[in-house]
Amino acid sequence: MYAPLTLEEKETLLGLARDTIQNVLNTTPMPDVDAMPDTLKMPRACFVSLYHSVHLCGCVGSVFPQHPLVKDVQRNAIHAAFGDPRFPPLVGIDALRTLQIEISVLTPPMLMRENDDFELGVDGIAVRYEKRMGALLPQRILVEGWDHDMARQEACRNAHLPLRAWEVMPCEFYKFKVEVFRDKI
Repeated sequence: MYAPLTLEEKETLLGLARDTIQNVLNTTPMPDVDAMPDTLKMPRACFVSLYHSVHLCGCVGSVFPQHPLVKDVQRNAIHAAFGDPRFPPLVGIDALRTLQIEISVLTPPMLMRENDDFELGVDGIAVRYEKRMGALLPQRILVEGWDHDMARQEACRNAHLPLRAWEVMPCEFYKFKVEVFRDKI
């Protein structure tokens, strides 16, 4: 299991996400992550969520730890800012001034024995069928007020599967916990 991130590590990751987006907007090289603490270079999965005011304007992440956390933050920040198909891409450096960044660092996902074996608002969930995967962060489940069934359906929607795919396909459901933190603008 991973130790909770320190305040300094959280600030480092939030700064990295902001600097990465800024460097893409300015077409300058990516921030160097070599000098960052080794604890942030361990393979971890994360989501980067972007907000203007209280309105979501991008959210992209990974469920399975495949890259060093610093690289996952960079990759997901870029995709949330410029590649989330649900929202227009950020344009211009002015957009960055009012942008609030939230990072959710995931624990390793655990395969659920039963499809509703997760705690609402505490566990995030992911569904996988073949190469398709969709996930929901626990804070989204809580804000939306979804029950277990609705949360599973929304995870299926995010994976571009039928809403009740688990009834007709051999889907796998995973649960995970998150450590969530935001920057202050």
